[in-house]
Amino acid sequence: MAHERIDGTPVIEPRDPAHPRPWLRRDGWTCLEGTWDFALDADAALTSPAEVDFGSRIVVPFAPETPASGVGFDGFLRRCWYRKRVAVPDLADGERLLVHFGAVDRIATVWADGSQVAHHVGGHTGFSADITDAATIASEGYVELIVRADDDPRRMDVPRGKQDWAAEPHMIWYPRTTGIWQTVWMEVVPATLITDLRWTGDPTDMTVSVEVTVEGDPVAGDHLTILLAVHDRRLVEDCVTITEVTDGRAQVVRSMRVGTPGVDDPFALIWRPGTPTLIDARITYRPAGRGHGTSGIDTDHTVDTVDSYTAIRSVEVTDGRVCLNGRPTRLMLALDQGYWPDSGMTAPSLDALQHDVDMIRSPRAQRGAQAPEGGRIRAGSRCATKQACSCGRRCRAPSPGPATSLPPSLRSGPGWFCVTATTRASWPGCR
Repeated sequence: MAHERIDGTPVIEPRDPAHPRPWLRRDGWTCLEGTWDFALDADAALTSPAEVDFGSRIVVPFAPETPASGVGFDGFLRRCWYRKRVAVPDLADGERLLVHFGAVDRIATVWADGSQVAHHVGGHTGFSADITDAATIASEGYVELIVRADDDPRRMDVPRGKQDWAAEPHMIWYPRTTGIWQTVWMEVVPATLITDLRWTGDPTDMTVSVEVTVEGDPVAGDHLTILLAVHDRRLVEDCVTITEVTDGRAQVVRSMRVGTPGVDDPFALIWRPGTPTLIDARITYRPAGRGHGTSGIDTDHTVDTVDSYTAIRSVEVTDGRVCLNGRPTRLMLALDQGYWPDSGMTAPSLDALQHDVDMIRSPRAQRGAQAPEGGRIRAGSRCATKQACSCGRRCRAPSPGPATSLPPSLRSGPGWFCVTATTRASWPGCR
């Protein structure tokens, strides 16, 4: 994660686009995506891992309703089960081993070697499971993870986004998503660690502010060193002391000037659409000095180090106009539904996400271009024929009511429309 130049100047390596948490990165993480053992439990008849027969397999992080998962289940699914045998690293004294789940729709329960280690409610929020105890006594260096996901598809009183409650997706509704649908990864962390960073950039006075949260066993008098850099140019290296700890938690706020306010921006530090400059950051947590020089910092002992990034920009509404960095800016707004035909709510690849960004940024240049493999258009797109679309289902007449009761975007000739998302390139009749 870190290295030094020949002259000894620390350099922050470029952001890794594959890291699951790019705004708070540390060494010692392992991706757990890939093939897991799997079991469907459509009626939620099973309650404990011992009852489950893991007779099939699934590709995580794709939901079982999607073709990309290798399951392609198209019915109603109240519960499903996952199992994976994970190789765990050797842990140093005081280190913890966490398994992070990007999102599990909707209720997740996690076991490690038979012991429950996490329970989480919320299909669009991440959570973590601490498997340190299981890893410490792991047999042959492996821990068995089991995840139970509960998501009643017919309940209308819980958040569901655009997931359909009917057997077939209709109108503006999309196929359902159950279980793991975002990345799963494992991370080694120290007992006392940096858990959160909140950045604020101010182009008016050319400052960057950060709020750092440290949890575990921080001590008043410990230090945080903050390094900001753009490419190979160091902007700031600052040090701040922890002054207050409450219930094993410390929060430190620091503001740092990185340029001269009131003049031009010769180094293009301010984030603009044409020059979206990102500032790399490294935060290092060290205990108070114990005879190591006059700085009061124990430079020989680093408790935790994380890499992050930020930018200098401001967004506000003034007199009914959106202002970027204090200047009125015209916006061209795009609705990105975020569904793919083969992978549902989960992006099939980084390239697919990049394609969306490119389409939004340059709609005129992309107008009329066919979507690449993995691209999509929205459900309800007009279809010029009454034949099968690439989604595998035939176009349907709207029900109830005539076509005139539909929004104009869904009307097409005799009132037929595509009931699911479908790729533009695969069937020329959909547009």
